[in-house]
Formats: sequence, C-alpha cells, structure tokens
Amino acid sequence: MSTLCGIIDLGLGNPRSIQTALKKLSINSCLITDPDLIHNASHIILPGVGKFDAMASVLHSGNWIPSLEQAVVVAQKPCMGICLGMQIMCLGSEEGRLPGLGWFDANVLRFQSISPNQKIPHMGWNSLHIQSSSCHVFNTLKNEYSLPRYYFTHSYYVEPSSTSMIASYTDYYGQFASAIFLDNIIGVQFHPEKSHVFGLSLLNHFIHA
Repeated sequence: MSTLCGIIDLGLGNPRSIQTALKKLSINSCLITDPDLIHNASHIILPGVGKFDAMASVLHSGNWIPSLEQAVVVAQKPCMGICLGMQIMCLGSEEGRLPGLGWFDANVLRFQSISPNQKIPHMGWNSLHIQSSSCHVFNTLKNEYSLPRYYFTHSYYVEPSSTSMIASYTDYYGQFASAIFLDNIIGVQFHPEKSHVFGLSLLNHFIHA
C-alpha cells in the first residue's frame, strides 16, 4: 500500500491544521469522516481537542471503535494520538465518566496545583526529555535534536502503569509523560502541527519510521 495518512475527523479540534503540516512534508493525507474508510489509510492520526467524554461519546455513537480497533490493534497500522486523541487511547480520565479505548494501560489525571504560581492549563512551549527506548520515532528525533520543543495546551496528563511506555518526559512543576508508545501506537500530549520545525520533524519520522 502506498503511503496515505488518514486523519480522523470527529468534528473536534482542527484536523485540517495537521493536514496542512503533512502537505509541507509532501505526505499524502486525507480527512476521514466515515469509519468505513479507515482501511484505506496506511497511517492513522487521531487528534482531539475538548472534553474526554465528548470525544468518547462521538467514537461510540459514530461507530468508530470497531474500525479503529481493526486498523490499529488487529492490522497494526501506525497510529498517533494527539492531545485528547492520546488521552482517549487510555483506560479513562478524571475529567469524565466514560471509558477510553484502553489501548494504553494508563489513566488520565488532572494537574494538581502545588504552587500559587502554577498555572493550569499548562499552555505554551516546553521541552521534551526523550528517553532511551525501543520507540524508533523518538530515538530518531533524539539523534536530530538534543532538546526539541513543542506547543502544549492541557489541564490533564497521562500516567502510564509502566515507565517502559514513556517515550518522553516534560517538566511542569514536576515531570509528566509527554509522549508514550506501545508497538505501533504513539501518543503525544503536545501539538506537533503547531510546533514548527520540531513538529514537522516528528510527523515525518512517524510516517517514514
């Protein structure tokens, strides 16, 4: 199959900004608004902005989950979750009551303010501390940049059950997992499509890993 990155369009956020970033890299992509068309993609990006339960509800009511499971879990196509898209891949979130996809053995927790000066949400540019791991995408990125920077905007973070899933940490009044991975699945808390050269590099490595 030739490379075609399918961007899941649930009506949450702005998936077209991801498509614009991929276009800069000369990567073929399409917005997928019908779950029956996921099988056409060689790579999948699941973006999301907003509340956990709202995204979970759309996934269920739109019958997205069987097609996503078939493509990502069974066929093991490379898949990247971005921001809420990463969080929805986990078991559940303190933000809502509905279950997530459960692809990562991880839970989503709210930042707890430990200082009067700590602002929530965590918003703006911050650095990744990439961990030595079996995640080829981030190992390649680490060889390219010593301390890549990305744009964040979130009040909740992912806490995986095992540190072996963590591809990178970020410091924000302590450390949190800013990227996790498992086999063919990557989740990033930041927005690569808003992160200029660093974001383009990550997307390029994801497609060409």
